[in-house]
Amino acid sequence: MFTKFRRALEPTAVLALAALIVAGAVAVAPSPARAADPSPSAFDSPLPADASDSVAVLLSVRTADAIQRDLEWAHADERAAESDADRVKSLQARIKSRIEIKKGEIDALKGRVKLAKDGGQAEEQASLEARVDAEKRQLDMLEATRDLRDAEKGLADARREAAKARADFFEREIEFDNRHESLAGLHSGGEVPGPGEVASRTKSLRDAEKNALSAFKDAADKAQEVARRQGNVADRRKNILGIQVAVAGGK
Repeated sequence: MFTKFRRALEPTAVLALAALIVAGAVAVAPSPARAADPSPSAFDSPLPADASDSVAVLLSVRTADAIQRDLEWAHADERAAESDADRVKSLQARIKSRIEIKKGEIDALKGRVKLAKDGGQAEEQASLEARVDAEKRQLDMLEATRDLRDAEKGLADARREAAKARADFFEREIEFDNRHESLAGLHSGGEVPGPGEVASRTKSLRDAEKNALSAFKDAADKAQEVARRQGNVADRRKNILGIQVAVAGGK
């Protein structure tokens, strides 16, 4: 078709954290290479090959080899998406753990700020408050990363469902082609087929065509969901970039 931080975190420390996030980004597994083929997928180009065909005018009649090739690619895409989903689940668990640890560190520092304030240690209080602010900036970055991981998981899931829907369409396309051949076979022999047999096979073909078109619509809807999820991932990455720019003093 993603050290313990020194006192009063420097901007470079947050940027270093961002670099680690980028390094851990989930890469979309490439789909198997598509060889050039004069017969495009019916999912990519669903127009009929011959509009003059009085029986099959809504779907192209393609070769079994072409459909099987597309079906195998859809299954490969599904496996790749499943692999990405598994990897990002591990990253989600890791970032959520780091967020909880960071929140605990901030709470501990806030407790020390209160002790310094109650003890009249103004200089120590100011130093600790600066550390709290620095830790909060780290927390912001971690939470933004969590949101990115969630979006990446959603994308991987959507890619998997879209691949499954394409596979379902190709399987129904095979059934459609089989029934088309069955009907065409009635007219290839020397005998004239009976009207009852023609009507029966025509209805069978139309049923298969309806099923294939319903599967096509479902696959198209799933593809739109993938595009929406890709936009979510882009938004989350832009948010992290905004945090980096803000920490670095950019605009």
